Amino acid sequence: MSEFAMAMIQQDFDVELWAASGETRLFGAIRRDVWLLLTAQLAGQMTQMTELYVPRFALAQVAEALWSSIDNAKPEAGEISRPVSFWPDACLRISADHQWFIELHGQEFALPVEVGAALLSEIRFLEEADTQIDHHDGIHVLRDARSHGGHVVDSDHLGVIRAIAFERVIRGFLDATDFGIYSAYCTLRDFSASREISLAICDEALDIQFEYFDPETMPTDLLGPIKAAQLEIMGEELWGRGRRERHEGDGALFVEGMKKLSPVQRTQFVLLSGMYNCGFPVVLATVLGHLMFERYASLKCEGLQSYSEEEQETRTHISLIQFLGMVAGHDSLPSHWR
Repeated sequence: MSEFAMAMIQQDFDVELWAASGETRLFGAIRRDVWLLLTAQLAGQMTQMTELYVPRFALAQVAEALWSSIDNAKPEAGEISRPVSFWPDACLRISADHQWFIELHGQEFALPVEVGAALLSEIRFLEEADTQIDHHDGIHVLRDARSHGGHVVDSDHLGVIRAIAFERVIRGFLDATDFGIYSAYCTLRDFSASREISLAICDEALDIQFEYFDPETMPTDLLGPIKAAQLEIMGEELWGRGRRERHEGDGALFVEGMKKLSPVQRTQFVLLSGMYNCGFPVVLATVLGHLMFERYASLKCEGLQSYSEEEQETRTHISLIQFLGMVAGHDSLPSHWR
């Protein structure tokens, strides 16, 4: 890759060149809420790039575990820890002499000293966050914090409370109107949609789908996932190339299908539908795991300048919605929430 191409990537995306692996270059930056990891390599006359937006807490908790293990195990000089996944297709590991490595899509990069120092800073932020959490009979409580609806910020899943505490440390505040993991938690905690999706919401989603979306123009790689998602929870396809019009009772069938989702999945459905709607079949396919969140983000960013503030904000928010499912669990809500 030419010096000019690398300079343009750094300028356009506001990133730094961190490492190289063969012909692939790793660029990165630490934003307020995420680490932006960008790989680029020359493919013919084109530069092929991938963007990964990883919530800072996701990297912090893996870095903390690796740092602790390398210190406790006292490995031989040169020995490198096993890779630990912090995001789909992304792993972190560390050597006995404290060299950090990151693996993305099967390629490993040795991180520069300053990035290693940033990881240690993230660990310290996490340690500070942990001092703000109390634990009572399996319930984890963030001190001096309330949800947007006035509820105590607590959960039987420690991960989500640590993530919120970490967000408060790095931001300096919690604000439900400034989207982040805390804002997503408030939707889960405060709004009835996390418990049940109403008939009115389902009917509206169906109306929008049939009025504004054409299955013939749907990218072919989406057809299988959206059909599989509808069959999984509804038993039939309510919209697709095999279904061109609404049937009586579709709304009620939709409601019953949504009851099969966990509270966290319903919350993810509401957040994606409300903030970055691609139509209910694509949202469902993403929440149920038939479609990658990364693919969903690429759909929402079509037509946006790849390095624009809007594109980066969209990808950041979608990664945080994805992350809610990774830290808040997919089982029932705590009994005292009901």
